[in-house]
Amino acid sequence: MVYVSLLKGKVFRLFLSFIVSLMLYPVVGYSAVFNVTNEDELRQALSIAESNGEDDSINVKAGLYRTFGEPFTFETDEDFSLTIEGEGAGISTLDGDGLSRVLAIESNNENFQLSVTIRGVTVQNGFSEDKGGPFTEDQNGGGLIILKAGLVTIEDCDFTSNFNERGDGGALAIVGEVFSDKGLESLTIINNEFSNNSADGSGGGAYVFAPSNVSTIVNISNNRFISNSSLKVIPSTCIHKCK
Repeated sequence: MVYVSLLKGKVFRLFLSFIVSLMLYPVVGYSAVFNVTNEDELRQALSIAESNGEDDSINVKAGLYRTFGEPFTFETDEDFSLTIEGEGAGISTLDGDGLSRVLAIESNNENFQLSVTIRGVTVQNGFSEDKGGPFTEDQNGGGLIILKAGLVTIEDCDFTSNFNERGDGGALAIVGEVFSDKGLESLTIINNEFSNNSADGSGGGAYVFAPSNVSTIVNISNNRFISNSSLKVIPSTCIHKCK
């Protein structure tokens, strides 16, 4: 009887010690994982990820995800990371149907610490329409636009048959903040294919815009640019540093 009593006391003390340690050392590194199989699930995952206070990973299962005229969007005030990963280009396909841009990601966080990774998807048939009026940066990018992120990785993706009717980046536009000493710190674009994309501005394939006073680490390698076109002189990749 004495042995049992002592054992219970020891277990209780260990349990109490564990609870106290949790209070003193909060658990960090929370992350949310979404596995999506259709357009509605993808929109819902993007919506939740905007404000859930966590790093977010969205796994896009094999299939065709059509915008039906309404782009997939992510707009956040937070500085957590967003990863959108498909099962491979040509397997997980995001399609604008020639009616709308495919995907728009925007950070409103003044620290410019949003990290965005897009991997293993096809982005196709995106269309950024010329709506008239004064030009704004969000008119860039016919297929995918990423605005004001701090770290961007685009890897193992295909961008095909996207069109920007007004602006730069037929398939892809990554746009930093102009009047800031913070901005796009790291840019990686590797192992992608850009084909049959066009823009009325520069960069029929891809366009990057960053302030000149921010030192951006750039790795653009092992990409294929096939039959892209633009009305300006740079049809494939335009990296622009602006004062």
